[in-house]
Amino acid sequence: MPEDEPALKHFIESVTKEDLYYRYFSDINEFTHDDLANMTQIDYDREMAFVAVRCEEIIGVTRSMSDPDNTDAEFAVLVRSDLKRLGLGCQLLEK
Repeated sequence: MPEDEPALKHFIESVTKEDLYYRYFSDINEFTHDDLANMTQIDYDREMAFVAVRCEEIIGVTRSMSDPDNTDAEFAVLVRSDLKRLGLGCQLLEK
């Protein structure tokens, strides 16, 4: 939701550049307000995101997005770098 933008920004700042590269397949130096707005104001007809939260802090996100024709889709999971290999990614994948 739009009000999640500050928490999402904090979450992304807690992910290593290497993990961000593996998620977005490019080097990303900074997410702008517009980038964060696109991630928090989704089109529920073509997109869905599930967010793992601990103590009001985002610790993981899974997201799916389809094209307008619903013929192709993208799916991604991103977990806070210091919490990798604890099973959170699997839980998000199952969701």
